[in-house]
Amino acid sequence: MEALFEKEAIRYPEVMSPMVNALANKNNYSLDNYSVCIAVLFVLGIMYRVFAFLSLVFTNRGKQK
Repeated sequence: MEALFEKEAIRYPEVMSPMVNALANKNNYSLDNYSVCIAVLFVLGIMYRVFAFLSLVFTNRGKQK
């Protein structure tokens, strides 16, 4: 969510500056770490896929024969 906020806030800085700063402070967002946000998004996606795979492999082991 922070990455989306940053991308939209940078699009029109002169129009939305007061509102962007207020929202960023309220939600503890930073407008300079877009790449970190995207990297965390990919890592979470990979972790969820690994968890789903492991749960498929290790649940109902008796039925896999």
